[in-house]
Amino acid sequence: MSKVYVFLICMLPHVLEQIQASQIPGETKSSRKDRNLNLILRTMPRKSDMTGRKQQRSQKDVDVGGKKAVQEDEENPAPPKSKMGKAKLSRKGEEVEGSSIDQPATKTRRRNRSSGVEGSTSDKDKRASKSSSTRKKKQPLNSKAESEDEESGMQEEETQAAKREVGGVDPKKPWLTLAHKKPSPEWVIYDPDTMRRPALPSSVKSMKLLSWNVNGLCALMKKRNEFLVELVEEESFDVICMQETKLQEKEVERISTSLPPEYCHSFWNCSTAKLGYAGSALISKVKPILVRHGLGIPHHDQEGRLITAEFDKFYLVAGYVPNAGQKLENLEYRTGDWDSSVSQYLKELEKKKPVIYAGDLNCATDDIDISNPAGNRRNAGFTNEERESFKTNYLEKGFVDTFRQQHPKVVGYTFWSYRSGARSKNNGWRLDYFLASEGLMDQIHDSYMRPDVIGSDHCPIGLIVKV
Repeated sequence: MSKVYVFLICMLPHVLEQIQASQIPGETKSSRKDRNLNLILRTMPRKSDMTGRKQQRSQKDVDVGGKKAVQEDEENPAPPKSKMGKAKLSRKGEEVEGSSIDQPATKTRRRNRSSGVEGSTSDKDKRASKSSSTRKKKQPLNSKAESEDEESGMQEEETQAAKREVGGVDPKKPWLTLAHKKPSPEWVIYDPDTMRRPALPSSVKSMKLLSWNVNGLCALMKKRNEFLVELVEEESFDVICMQETKLQEKEVERISTSLPPEYCHSFWNCSTAKLGYAGSALISKVKPILVRHGLGIPHHDQEGRLITAEFDKFYLVAGYVPNAGQKLENLEYRTGDWDSSVSQYLKELEKKKPVIYAGDLNCATDDIDISNPAGNRRNAGFTNEERESFKTNYLEKGFVDTFRQQHPKVVGYTFWSYRSGARSKNNGWRLDYFLASEGLMDQIHDSYMRPDVIGSDHCPIGLIVKV
């Protein structure tokens, strides 16, 4: 009814205009009323006409929709039906069971929903069945992923177990982590708690020597004021050699007075070419027979890198070998001049007594001595030139690497860079040594490391010699 009212309102101006145009002079009021009513009734649309137009529009929509559905069906043909009346739908390479209703019916349902007509209950059930079937088919994929994760976890656990078999992994003891990039199966990690040899009986006279690159003695004392006292209590050493003290002459007296009283013999060699740089020291309970600073060669002696102390049974040479430099700018000096000069000096001393050469010798001689050998072939301390020079001037001249002689397959480091938390990961280098004359090796009781001692980027190393 509302549509008729809307139509009358819209047509009213047009009807009034026709009524005025059709007025007849002298016509009575009643006859004019009847004529106007007939005019209005002729103007109104008939019900049969409205029904015909509606059916015509509906047929037109159906024709257009049918053409569209046929076109879509041609572009996306319905999948073949299986023997069980289920359609096989392909999705990302996997077969999933779906509804047996073919594609055109699906398109019809979509048009019904867009026209406000909902699908039947059976349609909903079929769609729910299709979704449930899809989920059932996907379940094996999730199970496969979980299986792969479990397998990966087992492999990681086996890897960690293998590491524990080699040396153990303990965040409180990072030096027990075998962090080498390509370890050999026979290598084991150095554990100072289990690999140090038992103490000699009190009846056997011996000397305990320590060596430590302190990387700035004043800085170390600020961080650990009682570091030397603590080290004395733990090790009760007789002599300690220090490298990279970075002291100036004016600081030596103040440092000397702060030493434990039993270490009354201290010797210092400070850099004169560059203040607060390099430097070495030798501190002893036992008074040496003779002490000498440097090599006696001026261009080698300006940075305070060498101290020689003569004892009854051997010479102790405390050395701090020059670094080849970040860009290897000192490589030629180190390998072609310094190493050969020191080697000649040690051989001269050896003519009188066996020699122990101790200190930061700034070279990892073999792959076992560095956690990442492949990545450091052209870095100072592991170049082929430095390694070859070390072997030629020391090992082939009769000086024995005491730690490697005692522990041929043991991975142990004495230096960890401050960069990238190298020490916590045990990404280290073995740069510190006790080299000894072959004639003294029968008297060497133990050669060891103290990776648990902190305060520097190096750790102390020790040597026990029977005298």
